[in-house]
Amino acid sequence: MPHTGNKPSPLQPKQVSTRIDPQQLAFKSSADLQAFNGVLGQQRAENAIRFGVGMDRPGYNIYAMGENGTGRSSYIREYLKEQAAKQPAPSDWCYVNHFANPREPKVLELPPTKALAFKTILDELINNLLATFPAVFEHPSYQQQKSTIDHAFNRKYDKALELVEKEALKANTAVFRDSSAISFTPLKDGKALDETEFAQLEETERESFHHNIATLEQFLNESLSELPQWKRESNNELRTLNQDTINEALSPLLEPIEQSYQEFPTVL
Repeated sequence: MPHTGNKPSPLQPKQVSTRIDPQQLAFKSSADLQAFNGVLGQQRAENAIRFGVGMDRPGYNIYAMGENGTGRSSYIREYLKEQAAKQPAPSDWCYVNHFANPREPKVLELPPTKALAFKTILDELINNLLATFPAVFEHPSYQQQKSTIDHAFNRKYDKALELVEKEALKANTAVFRDSSAISFTPLKDGKALDETEFAQLEETERESFHHNIATLEQFLNESLSELPQWKRESNNELRTLNQDTINEALSPLLEPIEQSYQEFPTVL
């Protein structure tokens, strides 16, 4: 701005305007020009970005700093899209539950764009399983086999208790069962005695009952000593039945998936 002494003088309109001869331009309309793809006046920044993106090694990053509205984020985003389009499409990576070790998911590598289709297939599989499993375990065939396993366990248990009950009757003692325990009660003339009636017996008779009940409790423990083994066997048979039932229901649902992904061993 011109100065006159210590006071600046105003600029004239012709001093702040530029005239361009349209004949000197290489285009007829701005519509013929490509959009500017860069950061105006930031050539060094553009070169740095190109250099950073060109370093195809792990561990390198690009940090962009600048005022809001300078277009740095938009430029970098568009530049990365442009460069990514020139590269081979990377594989799709899927992380699925590792049932044996849930803290370490399994990694599945699929061709580009295949992960979404794989997810859709698994969603459909889960929906089919939710609809199929309740019906499978309510099927008469399954219920019959489960009933056979339960009855086999109950027969062993009941047979052991029958022997105890026979011995108890010889000692004028009754066996009472409930859901959580088995107990013995003295009998007098075929009738179970309550605490008051038992207290009215002669001392020798009471002592005889105490001795008999102690002997019966020992016999009961011996008769049911194999109960944990019977329970384990029953549980193992039921677990095998459940697994076989699940496999039978899963097979027709998994077969088309296995055929579609047989060239991807990690999926199977």
